[in-house]
Amino acid sequence: MSMERSTTDENFLSQVELWLEADGEVFVVVRLLNAGGSKSYEHFKSISSFTERLSQLTPATSIVVCKGVHLPLRDIVNQSYISSALNQIPDGSDWLIVRETLYTCGAASWFPDSIGDTQQELESELQDDTYFGQPVRAGIEPPWWEGDSDTIVSAYVPNADGSVTPAAY
Repeated sequence: MSMERSTTDENFLSQVELWLEADGEVFVVVRLLNAGGSKSYEHFKSISSFTERLSQLTPATSIVVCKGVHLPLRDIVNQSYISSALNQIPDGSDWLIVRETLYTCGAASWFPDSIGDTQQELESELQDDTYFGQPVRAGIEPPWWEGDSDTIVSAYVPNADGSVTPAAY
């Protein structure tokens, strides 16, 4: 991943915009600063919604953008959805589930997510109250950790002075 690129960099934003025009959406991993590895998995369909989200983030937050449509299983979880997921995600594949509605607990709110690599775990997670009856996106996890490539671009939210200071994630 780039250790210097800012999310305000024109090349970064232009690349994301080109991918949005080509595919209609991008998959984004927001790696939260000093949060013990916490991440937010998000999808964007417009450059304006993407840049609006970037403006809400703390400096040094890591952003990884993956080209294309990811997590193609999109619907409200029921038994039919679970059967489809088990048919489309092979056992041993790294999978990801992201709920599309916020979960709120006191003052905190987030989009719950789960990862795993077995069909038994996948079925168990989808049957849990966190996801069952809720709209979710699921599928094979995009390899966002592989670093910048033709299909992955990363950057950091800049400090107020425009400098970039990567931190612990």
